[in-house]
Amino acid sequence: MTVLFIPYVNRLDLLMGAVTSIGTHFDRVFIVDNSMELFDNEEAEFPDNVSIAYPPIPLRFVDTMNYIQETAVDIKRDYIEWDVGNDNIDYYFWCHNDAFDSKGNTPRFIEFVKELHSSGDPWSIAFTHYDILSAVNLAAVEAVGRWDTNINQYYADNDWYRRCRLAGLPTKESNLHIDHIEGSATMNSDKKRTFRGNVLFAMQQYYYTQKWGGVGGEEQYDITWNRPDLFTLKD
Repeated sequence: MTVLFIPYVNRLDLLMGAVTSIGTHFDRVFIVDNSMELFDNEEAEFPDNVSIAYPPIPLRFVDTMNYIQETAVDIKRDYIEWDVGNDNIDYYFWCHNDAFDSKGNTPRFIEFVKELHSSGDPWSIAFTHYDILSAVNLAAVEAVGRWDTNINQYYADNDWYRRCRLAGLPTKESNLHIDHIEGSATMNSDKKRTFRGNVLFAMQQYYYTQKWGGVGGEEQYDITWNRPDLFTLKD
């Protein structure tokens, strides 16, 4: 069974594009609704393979990523109760709500991930156009743990992907393109979110720099905070 998660806050028009061009290729699609408005929105009519997950409160981006991981783990744990075939749930997919597949690459990406996982080679995340549409190996979730909730959005992905690589679980490039219709569409479609994002950007960059000793491929530390003593067990 193939499972796709799509976090959602705003821009229903873009979400519908992601669902129709990408989501239709998956067995199950879960929209994580952080808008609290899809429930009674008559315009939100989705295909039969789409379910809407309503967190108890609207989640930040990083909390949504952890929510998705927890849900995927639950799906794997309860898989035997799902009468959907013989495929196991060893990985899941997620995409941005402003992703769009104009080239028909989604089925190719699903096959790429299937072959990657069947090879037995270690991996953590498989990319298309970065993580606009990506796949996450549940073995990486188990090995690395959850996303760092001290980083709300920007640099949260860099942090988790770096931790995966340092754990010996490399990221993989499919070289398959998925369109990113409007970069940062969620933030740019809401003035309050734009203001908050701009304010927090420098703070999150500073935190990431202190944690890893640099940003943008210039990280210096292989152990967070450059403090191996923090991770040494003492008698």
